[in-house]
Amino acid sequence: MAFPAVPSPHDSIRTDAAPLASATPVAVYVCWPKHRNVDVERALTRVRRHLQTHAFRAVGLWVERADVSEYAQRPRWASVRCQVESGAARGIVSLWPVMLWWTPRQRDELVRWLAAHGAFVSTVEGGLPTMGRPRPASDRPLGRCTASVTLAPLRSSVPVARRFVTACLVSAGHREVIDAAALLTSELVANAVDHGANGGHATVGVHVWCEATRLHVEVRDPSDAPPRRRDVSELDEQGRGLTLVDALATRWGYDPTSPGPGKRVWFEVAYAA
Repeated sequence: MAFPAVPSPHDSIRTDAAPLASATPVAVYVCWPKHRNVDVERALTRVRRHLQTHAFRAVGLWVERADVSEYAQRPRWASVRCQVESGAARGIVSLWPVMLWWTPRQRDELVRWLAAHGAFVSTVEGGLPTMGRPRPASDRPLGRCTASVTLAPLRSSVPVARRFVTACLVSAGHREVIDAAALLTSELVANAVDHGANGGHATVGVHVWCEATRLHVEVRDPSDAPPRRRDVSELDEQGRGLTLVDALATRWGYDPTSPGPGKRVWFEVAYAA
């Protein structure tokens, strides 16, 4: 998937040159504070990866600069909302969540508006949970605290993923499973980095659902190879990842991503409602 060139950050709309009929239609909103210098091409590259990871189809791309205090005066943001209200888009992909809301009142207004139109917001950068309803899928859970992050295929991404899942559990109010969830996330992300994300353009995605009685975490990589448990001795320091997952998770498994290539390895940890 490729966006056409964006010569100016103030251009209003660019339609996707290669729409995917089977993907969920979304309006893409790329906005950043006026005082911040942003590499537009790099930002759009991250947006493209996010769209591919979630099987989203961009029906429009809006780019603008604005301060957070100008929440109600952004012409591009108003156009994005019209796309959702008209039914052309089922959701919004945003670069930074802080540029969609700033105060608790604005956040609540956004949630009510999303619910009224059956829409969702998916953010590329930042640690705030995704707002609104996630894209329905029969083979994935739906929860009240849904968040995702895209990571580089580096070992340094492992602690980033661990902190990300920890923040989601703190936000959802389930600190009691942080230790187990952080450890399991570390093992799956390390496996994805070492065995599933070879190549300079590969990425690892971590997706979290905090439901009423369980945590569901998925780690996605571009490799079709299924995860394999290794036979290790008591003296081996590595190779115990899936053994730990099997011991600590309530249940776990893996599925191919659609459209492929790639897979998602997931685990669940139960907690009290």
